[in-house]
Amino acid sequence: MLIEESRDTSAGQRLDLPALATSGVGLFALTYGFIEANTYGWASAQIIGAFLIAAAALTAFITLERRQRAPMLDLSLFRNRTFSGANTAMFFIGLAMLGPVFYVSLYMQNVLGYSPAAAGAAFLPLTLLLSLAAPRAGKLSDRLGSRGLITAEMTLLAVMRAVPVAKAGIGSAVLNSMRQVGGSLGIAVMGTIVASGIASSLRRGDPPQIAYLHDFHHALNVAALLALTGAIVALATIRNSVSPPIPGPSPRPSTRALREG
Repeated sequence: MLIEESRDTSAGQRLDLPALATSGVGLFALTYGFIEANTYGWASAQIIGAFLIAAAALTAFITLERRQRAPMLDLSLFRNRTFSGANTAMFFIGLAMLGPVFYVSLYMQNVLGYSPAAAGAAFLPLTLLLSLAAPRAGKLSDRLGSRGLITAEMTLLAVMRAVPVAKAGIGSAVLNSMRQVGGSLGIAVMGTIVASGIASSLRRGDPPQIAYLHDFHHALNVAALLALTGAIVALATIRNSVSPPIPGPSPRPSTRALREG
């Protein structure tokens, strides 16, 4: 209600339906494959088929975008080292964070005895802290630069400075897509570690709760390594760039400059 709606004022823009269709099918199939891999098995026909569809659709999407005059996703954005690094770091954030969050909720319900509603309510303090920290992190990034903050806290809220203002919407969409894909893969990876470990523990005669805790511990170690990898990527690729100055009239040369010229 209080923020003016932003619009793309460039001429000749139209909805890129082929790119919308191929990217949608590709991301859906990829996410489906990751999420359902532990249900059907990584080598099952359903999962292999989903990954093949994802590969074909995303390849078609890239091919279409390279030939479009006004593409939905300007692939030249990835030539920007900061933009590419931020998206890679966001992928690792999804891997490292969303998987553990999912299995912590299962731990609360299956081990601690929480109801689904109580387990959801237990995450409310995290949501509140995120909403309070987000605007302050943005201000710190403007003052200190984004690389240190992202490396230390993996906070990618101000990375949109890496792309032109007119492309900020696309940059945000790509960033969120990387988080979603990374999160889906993270849940699948954590699930594979936990499920395979639980099966081994149960064969040894461990109680189900102990088996879950033991193998969830291993999954958290993997998540910690993924988070460290994301921090290293952020440190190596993201630059503390500042926004370019607004074009304006050229300043008048000084008297000394005129004499030396």
